Amino acid sequence: MQGDIDLAGLVRNGRLFRLAGRGGADSLLLAGRAGSDFKLTLAKDSDDPVIQIPHVEGKFAAGDLAGSGQYAFPDTGPSRYDLSLVLRDADVQQLTSPYDKELRGRLTASLQLGGNWNDPESRRGHGDVSVVGEKMYDIPVMLGLMQITNLALPLNSPFTEISTRYSMEGERVVFEQIDLKSKDMTMSGSGELNFALKSVSLWLATRNPALIALPVVGPLIGGANQELLRIHIKGTIEEPKVTASTFDTVTTTVDQVFKGNN
Repeated sequence: MQGDIDLAGLVRNGRLFRLAGRGGADSLLLAGRAGSDFKLTLAKDSDDPVIQIPHVEGKFAAGDLAGSGQYAFPDTGPSRYDLSLVLRDADVQQLTSPYDKELRGRLTASLQLGGNWNDPESRRGHGDVSVVGEKMYDIPVMLGLMQITNLALPLNSPFTEISTRYSMEGERVVFEQIDLKSKDMTMSGSGELNFALKSVSLWLATRNPALIALPVVGPLIGGANQELLRIHIKGTIEEPKVTASTFDTVTTTVDQVFKGNN
């Protein structure tokens, strides 16, 4: 980070009583991504051991970042933080990892998060992510949280709209609702991601299974034309495994389908 900070305060009996200030950064890195024009204000105007951050703004991934928060430091017990952030109209291409020059899209996301400063397990929060774009053959599982690589599915047509609503408990993220739309297909589901275990488990379903680019193999695709096709994504973040099944007992993996095995 390159910037400056200007603070003024009042100390009484060895304790911080008042604090006011502002800070700014022409450039900085957030989760490995570039930000700019970052500004914030600080305030403390009573004996309460709380520093307010009433205003945060800046540019991140070519989008507008805004928010607020506070930091509490009681005499007894752990220090605590609470924050609220909104990112509007960010460039999806700049948020993907690895960088995908063919991807086109804009992202809006929100995050409300709180917890004890030195205890990741105490984290509690929630938010949502919405993406509108083109050539989104990959599912940006955690766009906005910027933690894991996109997950590719074999699709005939790319997604044009992706949205998710999530909650956080410690190092576990629960996707309460996931919706993915293309010109010809709609998928929806839910799941979770565990940072501590570096694992992911997602369930997605579609009523348009023929639009998924899998060869016709036995009863899986042949019998799925009018049925709900379920896709399960499970495994490690680095190497997730994808399986597909109809609502009967037939299940196969993507690897099996590509290799032509039943």
